[in-house]
Amino acid sequence: MIIKNRSLPLLLLLLSIVALSGCVNIDSYTYIGDKPLITITESYSVIQLDINNNVGSITLESGSSLTSTIVIENKISARSGYVLADAKNVTTAEINQSTVKISFISDISTLGTPPYQYDIKVTVPPNMALEIKLSTSTGLIEVRLGDSKISSLDLSSSTGGITVTVHDSLITDSSPVIDLSTGDIDVSIGNNYFDQNITDWSITASTGKIRFNLNQNSNFIPAWVNLVADFTHIFNVGTSTGSIYVETFSFQDFGMSVTAGTTTGTVTLPNGGETYTTNNYDTASGKFIFNLDTSTGSIRFTHEFTN
Repeated sequence: MIIKNRSLPLLLLLLSIVALSGCVNIDSYTYIGDKPLITITESYSVIQLDINNNVGSITLESGSSLTSTIVIENKISARSGYVLADAKNVTTAEINQSTVKISFISDISTLGTPPYQYDIKVTVPPNMALEIKLSTSTGLIEVRLGDSKISSLDLSSSTGGITVTVHDSLITDSSPVIDLSTGDIDVSIGNNYFDQNITDWSITASTGKIRFNLNQNSNFIPAWVNLVADFTHIFNVGTSTGSIYVETFSFQDFGMSVTAGTTTGTVTLPNGGETYTTNNYDTASGKFIFNLDTSTGSIRFTHEFTN
């Protein structure tokens, strides 16, 4: 009598998979070195940034006020079998005498996981006009700017996180965009100057928390800023699944208006309702409007006059 073991082929297949998984992890990256440092010493007044990073991070920050040099770093991690020499580096091109463009498009893999992970950092001098377009598929985007001039702001990521800190800067973009599919968004803007009568911000996520801090507690205006007399800044902040936390501090000259809505969750505004308006809103020359919306999650908004 012959007894057939029908589970034997399946057992052998499972053992083979386990053995292979112990030897090769196609999703892991190991740091292998840096691409050559890029420094730009020419005196440009406009920087165009167009960086599309598949896997990895992008950092944009202001440098010291004592230098006019643009510095670009690119740290490389790779899957097994890939070498530093074959990794891509950031490119630069002079558009005209006043404008330089910084570009990057990472690898596109037909086999699934890209071979390289790029961690890119761009340091720019203060008081330069920045046209910013940064995107990642999997990774973090961090923008830290002070004493800058932001002509356009477009940040997007599929999976990761976005952090934006902008202070004491001139923002001329009338419609900044910050968009994230999965992950958290942190935005902090303080004592900035706007030369648009109306700016309409879009800050959105599909799954993740959004934290927003506005600290407009000074009415000091530098001589080089040509501000409009009356302004309205609209912040459209929304996520499908996640909570929204907004903390604001402002000068008495500025008025606040808030509309908040959630399907599943709680809304906490200073007056206990779902809409809130400061007493000075109608007569204020500068207005901040917040439209806050989430499907699943809570909303909390706080406001404090600083003078």
